[in-house]
Amino acid sequence: NEMARHPKLFFKAFVSIDDLSQRLGPRPQFSWRSEWTALQRSMICRHFRDRLSEQGLQQFLEVYQTAGRAHSIEKAERDYRPSSAWKIKKAGWEPEVAIGYTLLTSAFKRDLGDAYVHRTHKYAASSYLIADALARQAWRLSETAPSCYAGLKGVHGLLANDSSWAVLEGEPTVGASFTTNAFIEASASSSCLRADGFYMPMNSDGRIVHHQEDTDIVHFVSEPTDYQGFHSLIPACLNADELEYDLPAPATITLRAISDAWKTDDGTPLRRRVFTVAATYMVA
Repeated sequence: NEMARHPKLFFKAFVSIDDLSQRLGPRPQFSWRSEWTALQRSMICRHFRDRLSEQGLQQFLEVYQTAGRAHSIEKAERDYRPSSAWKIKKAGWEPEVAIGYTLLTSAFKRDLGDAYVHRTHKYAASSYLIADALARQAWRLSETAPSCYAGLKGVHGLLANDSSWAVLEGEPTVGASFTTNAFIEASASSSCLRADGFYMPMNSDGRIVHHQEDTDIVHFVSEPTDYQGFHSLIPACLNADELEYDLPAPATITLRAISDAWKTDDGTPLRRRVFTVAATYMVA
């Protein structure tokens, strides 16, 4: 039991609860499912606001909503069933929590992160579900995560979901620290690292494909829990083609090293910079 080993975590856990409630507001009495349509609208507006006029954006939203079932929770549940099933069968998650967490974190990292940063109290049901799920799993950790990787830039990169990662652009200094605002997804799969860069595991109609991102790479190292907090990424789906580990927000990220000579498991040199980082976070 982490609380017994590190009593100071007890106080930090209460501080974490207070901060979460200030940012998200009171716990709502409705389900995350009731926020699905609003989150989709937010995501669409974010992606297309710079490409369409206001009228064009509204027309696109109407067409998107008319498509209905193509973007429904039911279709998303089918597409992401392997990930939800792993959580339920292998990690002991409650079914509704596993489904909600999997679907929400697959598409709405930026939208939920923005709501958290600006304390708008929007999407509170979804945000509390994710925070509670990760807290429960963090306290149950029996071992630290292996090395995990994520792309810094690109359509699905860390920067696309959270501007705080801009610290690693340019010429960052080893030892620099910053605080994240959005949930993080990383992979321990060797298929992610190839000579020409990072390949992000993506769900395409229920099948995992690896999408190339033109980006430098972030390497997450996990460490055991101590009196300062948690330092390990949390297993979210350890199916052979995915190996997903996640990190709550906020987390303090510290840059440990920068490498221009990283090699893949088979010894192939990467033609990208690799930033090695460690994380500290607190959950309750």
